[in-house]
Amino acid sequence: DCECTSAAMLLESGDLQCPDGSSDVPYCPSGCSICDTCLTLLGCAETRPENTLRNGFSIEVLWYALAAALGILLGIVAMSIHKQS
Repeated sequence: DCECTSAAMLLESGDLQCPDGSSDVPYCPSGCSICDTCLTLLGCAETRPENTLRNGFSIEVLWYALAAALGILLGIVAMSIHKQS
């Protein structure tokens, strides 16, 4: 039965805010279940960045990598077609 009384008092006084990922209001540290649990219980919408893979790479970085690989592949195909002409 977790109440997070101190965190609730800090949130009420404005000394603690729900994280938004900025440098002023960063997310909970990875692996800190107390931070995550208390802020979730206090009504914070998110306590950690969304859409992350287990190894720490964000989905956005993965999409950029896939786009780059596809661009390189298309470039190679275009060059090979141009050489055959």
